[in-house]
Amino acid sequence: MRKCVKAPSCSHLPINFFRNWMTKQPSILAIAPGTRHLGFAVFDRGDLSRFGVRSFPGRKTKAALHSQVFAFLDSLHKRHHATTLAVEDVHYFQARASRALGVLALAIRRWGGGKKLRVVRYLPTAVKAHFCSGKRTRQSLAEAMVRRYWFLNIYLQRNKTQPYWRQMFDAVALGALASGERSQPPRSAETRAPSILK
Repeated sequence: MRKCVKAPSCSHLPINFFRNWMTKQPSILAIAPGTRHLGFAVFDRGDLSRFGVRSFPGRKTKAALHSQVFAFLDSLHKRHHATTLAVEDVHYFQARASRALGVLALAIRRWGGGKKLRVVRYLPTAVKAHFCSGKRTRQSLAEAMVRRYWFLNIYLQRNKTQPYWRQMFDAVALGALASGERSQPPRSAETRAPSILK
């Protein structure tokens, strides 16, 4: 049973009280960077409201890639008014394997700083350690997100999740961790699917 919180009487409240009251929990934009596929998730007051993958196919210069990524991030920020940016940090071995990935992750954090967002970053190992009870793999992380958000099940293939969707699952996990959720699935079985999916 949901609890209903009654708003205090407005007769003795400052003008900006209700704005602060309604935005007590920040809107979080979570990004799992990739030079081909960028996973994203938006959390509004703790609820997963939007998620997906944006592709950047073909070979392109760093400037061209970053321009496309920034344009996409600008559109998300304009629509959702995020206050926090959660970015998947690049592991040492990832950085060595793909220098472009490390440069992109840094550029995304700088973008967030330029938008005056609170920027947090997590290593993939830290995210898996938080949510995975057994094997700490990307597949296990995806399965943990499905237990938390049932409507993600359609994007999960048993024993093999496509790399395309793994970016999305990584972003959802980042946002869930940044929003301060516990490692256990929500108690409510009536979690609603996001109204927007792209």
